[in-house]
Amino acid sequence: MPEHAGRLRPLERWVFTVVFALMASFVVVMAFMATTSRWHLLLTGPSVGTRTVAAGLSRPQPVEAPDAGLTAGAARPGHHASSASARYQSAATGQALDARLAAALRPVLGTYAGRLAVGVVDLRTGATASYDGGVPIRGGGVVTADILATLLLQHQQAGTPVSDREAELAAAMIEDGSTPAAAQLWNMVGGAAGLAAANATLKLHGTIPAPSDWTWTRTTVADQLQLLADFVERGSPLRSAARDYALGLMADAAAGQRWGVPAAASAGAAEAGMDGKLVGPAWVVGSIGVIQHNGDVLLVAVLSDRNPAEAPAVTAVQAAAIAAAGIIG
Repeated sequence: MPEHAGRLRPLERWVFTVVFALMASFVVVMAFMATTSRWHLLLTGPSVGTRTVAAGLSRPQPVEAPDAGLTAGAARPGHHASSASARYQSAATGQALDARLAAALRPVLGTYAGRLAVGVVDLRTGATASYDGGVPIRGGGVVTADILATLLLQHQQAGTPVSDREAELAAAMIEDGSTPAAAQLWNMVGGAAGLAAANATLKLHGTIPAPSDWTWTRTTVADQLQLLADFVERGSPLRSAARDYALGLMADAAAGQRWGVPAAASAGAAEAGMDGKLVGPAWVVGSIGVIQHNGDVLLVAVLSDRNPAEAPAVTAVQAAAIAAAGIIG
């Protein structure tokens, strides 16, 4: 205080002390928040940090078997017994839903020049339907979700934190669809070998990593539904913090990255998705996501390749997602 201001009265000293303490606390809080921003994972040991998830999509409760007489869907082509897409549904029910989905897709496939596969899972009931769910298709941009899962699983297994740089790249890759960021993370996780090792743990048995270019990785709708289950289920190899972080990135995707599966979400409902488009000579267009539809939480995956043009492929992917959600929800 300047000398001419004189001595502070007791009340003034008390007010000054309180104000100073509040200001100091504010500085500390802001500094802490800066280290836990959307561009940084606050990690200690094996933890994968905290990230908010779109309301309504946080860790759905596991589906209980409604009837001991129903079989797990291991017998259904293109599904794995441990997958959320293969639970507590009789073979007859599954075949009936698959037939309904195929019928709903006829208007789409009738004028569609590419190849398309789609699948859907209702997390509340365990109902699942798929069309060509076990057919390997080039994943293109959708593979970035697998790269993210691999990154998080590797750090979880090693008990090490994700670096600031990795967090920045992950955000750019998922939220903004950055291909250069994906390529850098692909190299950081060990490329095809790293992805294959993680996928063995994540139960993605039908995904074939490309030796050099990650965009040429082939995958199946069944595997993409399994990957989404790994992001939402408590029995996942990924711990809670990793699942929340991955879903948070997908929920924060930029508007230009939300053209696929999110089209099937109910108006104003929560959704988290990963869309990808790669140019030709034949377009590769795919989308996966967790959405709310008519009060249910659905896992939806759509893959397509051999597309001669972008716009018809995007339209077909959206229509397939809407058809899949409609026959389940």
